[in-house]
Parts: sequence; structure tokens; C-alpha cells
Amino acid sequence: YNAVKQYAEENNIDFIDTNQKLDEFGLDWSTDSFDGGDHLNYYGAVKLSTYIGQILQDSYGLENRREDENYQTWEEDLVKYEKEISAQLY
Repeated sequence: YNAVKQYAEENNIDFIDTNQKLDEFGLDWSTDSFDGGDHLNYYGAVKLSTYIGQILQDSYGLENRREDENYQTWEEDLVKYEKEISAQLY
């Protein structure tokens, strides 16, 4: 953590400490972690990914490619991912 933060500062790279922003994306370690606070479970990962995705869109201009046929394989991968998640959660 400290080394990465220092590297980011020295190289003018944004460093987002999500541990300091848990309330901003609604993370609750008692429900969003499978080991009490060291690692996220699926639900926590979705919250964090959504939060980071919004930052990438708002701050860095990342474009939504969901309807772009050049990225169709991403949609196909998403279907596989959702099927796998569904099988494990239910």
C-alpha cells in the first residue's frame, strides 16, 4: 500500500484509496466479505467494480461499449460470467 501510494505520488498518477471511501459505495464488511474484512465476496466486488467503473467514466472518459458491435465478444463473455455466478450463488 505505502509503496504503491508513494509511486503514484512520485509519478503523478491518481491513487484512489477505496478503504477510505467505503461509505461512498456502500461497502459493508459484514455482508460484502467472505472472511470478515480481508477479501470481498461477490456482492462487495460488484459494489467496488461499479464504483471504480463510474470513476473511470466520469474522470477519465471511459466509453460505454455495450452496444458497440466491435466489442461483441465482451457481451458473450458477460453471458458466460453471469451463468457461472448464477450457478454458484443459487
